[in-house]
Amino acid sequence: MLPAVRRGDEKRVALPKWAMFQRRLPSDAEVSAWSDLNPDALCIVCGAVSGNLEMIDFDCAGEAYEAWRSMVEELEPGLVDRLYVESTPSGGRHVVYRCESPVCGNTKLAQRRDVVGGEAAVEVAGKTLTPRRGPDGTWSVAVTLIETRGEGGMFLCAPSPGYEAITGSLENPPRVSTEEREVLLGCAWRMDHAEPVVAGAPARSAGPHLRPGDDYNGRGDAREILRRHGWELVKTGENEHWRRPGKASGTSATLKGGVFYVFSSNAAPFDPNQAYAPFAVYAMLEHGGDFTAAASELRRQGFGTEEPVTGDVDLSGLAGTCGECDPVERVERPDDPGPFPSHLLTVPGLIGEVVAHNLAYAPRPQPQLALAGAIALQAVLAGRKVCDERGNRTNVYCVGLAKSGAGKDHARKLTRDILFAAGADALEGNEDLASDAGLFTAVETQPAILFQLDEFGRFLRTIGDPKKAPHLFNVLTAFMKFYSSADTFVRGKAYADAKRNKSVDQPCVVLYGTTVPDSFWESMTSESLSDGFIGRLLVFESPERPKRQRRARIAPPQSVVDRVRWWSEFVPGGNLHKEHPKPLVVPATPEAAARFDALADHADAEMEAKGEGIAAVWSRAEEKACRLALIYACSANPEEPVIDERAAAWACELSAYVTKRLLFEAHVRVADGQFDARQKRVLRLIVEHGGTQGISHTQLLWKTRWLSVRERQEVVENLIATGQINEVRVATKGRSATRYVSRA
Repeated sequence: MLPAVRRGDEKRVALPKWAMFQRRLPSDAEVSAWSDLNPDALCIVCGAVSGNLEMIDFDCAGEAYEAWRSMVEELEPGLVDRLYVESTPSGGRHVVYRCESPVCGNTKLAQRRDVVGGEAAVEVAGKTLTPRRGPDGTWSVAVTLIETRGEGGMFLCAPSPGYEAITGSLENPPRVSTEEREVLLGCAWRMDHAEPVVAGAPARSAGPHLRPGDDYNGRGDAREILRRHGWELVKTGENEHWRRPGKASGTSATLKGGVFYVFSSNAAPFDPNQAYAPFAVYAMLEHGGDFTAAASELRRQGFGTEEPVTGDVDLSGLAGTCGECDPVERVERPDDPGPFPSHLLTVPGLIGEVVAHNLAYAPRPQPQLALAGAIALQAVLAGRKVCDERGNRTNVYCVGLAKSGAGKDHARKLTRDILFAAGADALEGNEDLASDAGLFTAVETQPAILFQLDEFGRFLRTIGDPKKAPHLFNVLTAFMKFYSSADTFVRGKAYADAKRNKSVDQPCVVLYGTTVPDSFWESMTSESLSDGFIGRLLVFESPERPKRQRRARIAPPQSVVDRVRWWSEFVPGGNLHKEHPKPLVVPATPEAAARFDALADHADAEMEAKGEGIAAVWSRAEEKACRLALIYACSANPEEPVIDERAAAWACELSAYVTKRLLFEAHVRVADGQFDARQKRVLRLIVEHGGTQGISHTQLLWKTRWLSVRERQEVVENLIATGQINEVRVATKGRSATRYVSRA
């Protein structure tokens, strides 16, 4: 336990620094010294340091606690009675336990959405919440009912004033198994008032016919399929309990109202805390997740009333998509936003000067890559020195895409020359990243640092595969951590020797990577879209290989060098600015705030309407816009930066454009498995080489020589069946020929 402060809504550790206690237990001497502080309260640090301790927090006067307890009791009788439970001053509940396996960080489990009258902040259960406007125009607030305190988190507890133990003891918190924890968290997830996405749920009818998947959802029986694959029914009734294969006791899933809800993380092919309709259960167990094959077999068995050849494939059970959306809408290609808007290339101040100098002597002028490099330069110069009113910093991850031999390295070389000329070359990190530990050491040495990486696509493929380079696998995770921790601190790896345990306060890691388009897009997967790293990137693509120009290489303009030197010498804050910076707060005008709110509303609407991968990308759009606007303001007026409407408009449009472009390319290129990769590659060939007239059968054979006859036939047949291409018979010189035309 640590000493804590509780004054009204303020709850914190009563120590100047306590990060070290997230990694180690306090010594007897430290505990003895704390008695002199006369703390208001006590708190517990969760996670590995406390034996994988986790707390489930029931807020809003514990309104969801009894329903949750009843649900857990039904699945695992006596489980809650074993746990430590205490009441809180607000009438809520804390449920505390240790787990046999590591626990994750703080997680929101259940919320409700309250509709409010407008955009003014409201108070709910003692907390001030900011309303957001939904796609239907209504304003609402998300009220958290249940959340956890896990790795790195802390919570106040008894005997603090207002906290009282109900059952159990904190002296030796009970230990639960991994599967018991899944039941505890899974029941909390089911208390979320937002309806869970049900994989394979019936969709709106696109016509008078009933599709096989929808028909099976209505009159098929998932129980037969479950039993056939080793699942055991352990309790009947309205809410049936099912046990996964290989488990001797307990419940792994429930079946209620036709929805199969899985708790266990060891119930492959099902994911934990996911709901499945009967058709999804059938497709995943009987056809290995191939929903097209499942629909075809069900049609053969007599399910569905639609004609067998309609140009649409039955995708009503596609896992992870919204069951209320029309299947054609789910696979429809996103709109291509087109070429990079030329007016976004103009930025006042340092960025504009760097771009102009870049293009003046570049062997192959690349305006988009020049802008990306200049943004990264300004970002690292202002790193740890400025922030906006909401705490956003200037750390951004930029990627420049251009064809081979198109001059991708020019912006990187120019940035290096400028930093060297200004005596600020220490801001550039080594591009040879050997491990996540090496990355942390570099940031510890230089907390504001720019990494310029060539062959970035190959780098992503390498660090994303632990079999190819296990020592690099955690580098991606480290980059994600640094991205989200610019306004707080980052801890390095925990060592037995406390002296080796280091933290970096407010790191500013900036990334500028370059690669060829195919290498970058082909390094992406559905998982990388959903895990958040790709959504953090700002991708600048040059569509052509510019004409070569012969220009003498000249030194950076003195005005640029002077401005970079000014930034390197600008030191806001006190004497400890290097260790604990106090950045200058850059204000935003009301007009700028309105721009950000509009982008946030648009992003929310996209996240509500689209799948998980798209939601992960759009979720970062406003955040990236705020960082870009801050960088714009620093470039335009370094002495007195202000985020005005011009800065916000530029940043929001740029963020929205790169988001739309990323999602378009991801739809075209990102594949789920080998067959999907072949299919998307063939479709790109038809689109790129066929135009409106399509590509002939002979041309397709020639361009797909890397496929066997069987593989090519399977790909073409599936593209036709899913309505992505049309097979057209045309007359040529008295003979009939086949052409394939994209329907995109």
